[in-house]
Amino acid sequence: MLDAEQSGLFITLIWGLWVLRNRWVFEGKRENVGISLVRFVDFWRRYVEAKMVQKTHCKGKAEMVPKWSPPPGGFLKANVDASTGRDSMRGLGVIVRNSKGDIMVVAHKSFWADWDVDTMEAFAVFYGLKVCWEAGYWRIEVEMDSKTVAEALNRRKNLQNYTSTFIHDAHTLGSLFIAISFSHVRRSANVVAHELARLALASEGGKI
Repeated sequence: MLDAEQSGLFITLIWGLWVLRNRWVFEGKRENVGISLVRFVDFWRRYVEAKMVQKTHCKGKAEMVPKWSPPPGGFLKANVDASTGRDSMRGLGVIVRNSKGDIMVVAHKSFWADWDVDTMEAFAVFYGLKVCWEAGYWRIEVEMDSKTVAEALNRRKNLQNYTSTFIHDAHTLGSLFIAISFSHVRRSANVVAHELARLALASEGGKI
């Protein structure tokens, strides 16, 4: 059974596919399905944020909900996240955008692993860096909603477990980039990557 949030996203994606179908049939416009679906996920994200603002008040004023912000010129921003499904199914999501908010690359991956949350989040960062490196994007800001992993990547926290393996791998690969940074953001600023990771749970393998 899908929860309310998953149901809303599912309906949005079905609506999006219907829009793409109509554009192809009636206008002869064939669009990239993967990129278009990410745009529809972003539409859903903005709707959810608007609802959160309506429901969240502080002394009679709406509390500001953190949103995705573009990177400075000359850089790209990679948002990454991980998700957990049933029976040790794991999903990863990556979206890379430029300073104008244009989508440069989208990727998701699913696989089986008996890992804890921190290990999954660290592996999501490493996976995101691989996607960026292979695409030729070497000036990157990486954002994630795991504070623990972000602090470990910025060497403010030492992790003495399996997570440290992927932290080391991310540092090793990151050292090849021209410029790179790692930051923690709230889930509301990382929604698209989060939904891509959840979407990966319904697919097999990886897709870019």
